[in-house]
Amino acid sequence: MINSAPIEVVTASRLKTQNKPPKRDLIIVGGGAAPQLTGVTVKIPLPGLRCGDVTYYEIEVHPVDGGVPWRVARRYRHFAALAAEKGVRSSVPLPPKLWTRKANEDPNNLEERRRGLELWLQGALQLTPPQAIAKFLLLGRCGLAPETPLAPSAPEHEELVYLLEVAVPPGMGPDDLLKVKVPGNEVITISIPWGLVPGTPLKLWWDPMNNSLSVHQHQDWQALRK
Repeated sequence: MINSAPIEVVTASRLKTQNKPPKRDLIIVGGGAAPQLTGVTVKIPLPGLRCGDVTYYEIEVHPVDGGVPWRVARRYRHFAALAAEKGVRSSVPLPPKLWTRKANEDPNNLEERRRGLELWLQGALQLTPPQAIAKFLLLGRCGLAPETPLAPSAPEHEELVYLLEVAVPPGMGPDDLLKVKVPGNEVITISIPWGLVPGTPLKLWWDPMNNSLSVHQHQDWQALRK
């Protein structure tokens, strides 16, 4: 499981902004309709990013319909938990766990594991029903600039999206689920994006028509790279 802790509720405040992005440039992270996972392609381009004693693997997900791709970050234990779930199968075995800190910091080991996790996930997508792998690929997703720039959006008279700001509670971080109370007192559950600097407000785009919260494809959550 990605997260099993009690879910805290926070109230979002609405911000004034003159620059509203086209809806097609937004990636839904809570509420609304989830992206179609059938036929998506995945890759893990980096051997792992260290945060203290923890290694994260960035998974890039590219929709088959050419829509906006996204990224999620997962630890090895998330892969192991997914592999243990009923109905999840892959054509290749999951690479073994690295038990020592020295092994986890060895570049050769990390590259071997990166490739192994990538192949395992690609195999799982071929043999596993999309609904069984949805949480793994959707929770905590953030925007990824497409390799081929999207065509300009058609002019719209009004983009009915509103910028909201959420104060992330102390002690919460990547993978943690958060219930966000939007204007009108509806509650939408999201997963905190990986890479958000502790203490930094989380900015989200609220679409009242679909009752969804989104991030922009160009929002940069990769603070841990710095």
